[in-house]
Amino acid sequence: MAIRIHKHLLWVLALLAGAASATPQGDEIAAIRARRLAYNQAIADRRADALPGFVVPGFVEVTSGGEITIGADKVRGSYAAVEFRDPAFITYERHTQSIAISANGSVAVERGRWIARYRTATTTEARASGLYQAGWVKQDGVWRVRTEIYGKLR
Repeated sequence: MAIRIHKHLLWVLALLAGAASATPQGDEIAAIRARRLAYNQAIADRRADALPGFVVPGFVEVTSGGEITIGADKVRGSYAAVEFRDPAFITYERHTQSIAISANGSVAVERGRWIARYRTATTTEARASGLYQAGWVKQDGVWRVRTEIYGKLR
């Protein structure tokens, strides 16, 4: 009898856990994760014209080297002029580890790990990596990045 109760309790807890992830906040987290994946893909595909759609016009980025980029158009221009013209550049990846949504659902903070992938002179792949934090804002029903700060660990 104790085993049946235990199994029943596990089933109820699993059901509650599934219901908790189907909350409006869970939907917002899923939306941000999807936007991050699409942003990563736009970089991997070298689609500079798509990049401003992922950030607010006044976007601010602080790179792991301490450079500051301000503005969606500057982000697009920088990628088009530097990374996307560099044959050694492969991609930048951001891997979300956590997302917190504000109580009113209008802003969020994402934290995770980033990886820069590029080819060396011998055509092998090299990487740099570290941690990042991104501030998101919801505008007209769409999540866009307002700030990104990168720290290099390797």
